[in-house]
Amino acid sequence: MNTQNQFDVAVIGAGLAGLTAAAYLAKSGRTVAVFERAPQAGGRAASTFDSECRFNLGPHALYRGGGSLEILAELGIRYHGAPPEGEGRFLGFETELHPLPTGPASLLISRALPLAAKVELGALLARLGSIDPTPWHSDPLRAWLDAEIKHSETRKIMAAFCRLATYGNNTAEQSAGATLQQLQVGGAGVYYIDGGWQTLVDELQLVAVEAGASFHDNCAVKRLDQVETGWKLSLADGAEISATAVISTVAPKILESMLEPDLRKRLGFQSSNLKPVQAACLDLALRSVPRPDRRFVLGVDQPLYFSIHSAWAKLGSSQTAVIHAAKYLDPHEPHDARNNEQELEAWMDLIQPGWRAETLHRRYMPQLTVTEASVMASGGGYAGRVASSVEGLSNLWVAGDWVGSHGMLADASLLSAQAAARAVLECQETRRVAPGRLAVA
Repeated sequence: MNTQNQFDVAVIGAGLAGLTAAAYLAKSGRTVAVFERAPQAGGRAASTFDSECRFNLGPHALYRGGGSLEILAELGIRYHGAPPEGEGRFLGFETELHPLPTGPASLLISRALPLAAKVELGALLARLGSIDPTPWHSDPLRAWLDAEIKHSETRKIMAAFCRLATYGNNTAEQSAGATLQQLQVGGAGVYYIDGGWQTLVDELQLVAVEAGASFHDNCAVKRLDQVETGWKLSLADGAEISATAVISTVAPKILESMLEPDLRKRLGFQSSNLKPVQAACLDLALRSVPRPDRRFVLGVDQPLYFSIHSAWAKLGSSQTAVIHAAKYLDPHEPHDARNNEQELEAWMDLIQPGWRAETLHRRYMPQLTVTEASVMASGGGYAGRVASSVEGLSNLWVAGDWVGSHGMLADASLLSAQAAARAVLECQETRRVAPGRLAVA
């Protein structure tokens, strides 16, 4: 840390949002310190490594139509990836698989649906990009599915596409308008990233460090106090840091725990009112794939997902298959970790019979938080999501996958981090009292 333990901006959390904010601010000449409670940067974007492969924490995809690509390009972040396209994609019903229709011709010859449902699905997919989501932001997804889709088979497939695009399995509460927007973003496709998402983490951290930001791992912030010059951060090791501005990118519950009750009330949100999006994830490395023609399967009757990410991205040895299987968890249903694991194993048995004998590595995460909060219909969709600026507390901003009026998943993290960083810079330009310091309201 610098000798005075004093910074223009303290960033709490070194996930994608924290790294992005730090990169923007440091490149703009601000003194920036990033505090991360884990041993390394990355958060849920961190990848793990062994001698054979690289694992993301569950299935990750970078949306080509979202806001992330522009931000990464603006920051000069280098990465390589490939879209999961081509043959080998299926719809998974309870006991059988059907090729995923990729166009009108393949849809018509598909045996997965009756003719009337095929016609309806084809017409819906053709106009999906032109649907105005605005009237649906305050309606739950289930209302849109019921109102706009006549055939139950079509409705099930569209619900599966919605789960795929948002990772959410909460049709009773998640915003239909926000979901439609995310489906439209997904229409441009996704990238699986070579080297795993750790590639993005490392590149973002390198940009921030080269611009002058300092990183402090294994360094939890235990308390945040407002002081005359901005904020005082009390660290777990007893050290105290001064910062004129703070950007918090940690989970809302963690931020609340850092503030005394009076300051907590002024946040403008309560973590208990936010509903996280969660999934049970089975990550696998196989020495060989029993059915290499089955590379991607999306569950229709069950909220399940399967993809051989290494079929498109370089994730280690070319002989090793990196597979992610997942169950999108319904927040209204009880979750039995062992039952969900057995369901995912049975899913693997259907898609890749004999996979157990080929397993080199497996990791099961029974309740992985994908995003800290679903975009809810009760809040009017994105309009009800927490803003980057904390109006009740001067010089405090938040960023993350649960923040801001645009985007979901990684897009929300990067866009809200960009918004928070720009707000800090604007505050400095308009309320400067001394070089390198921000005025405090």
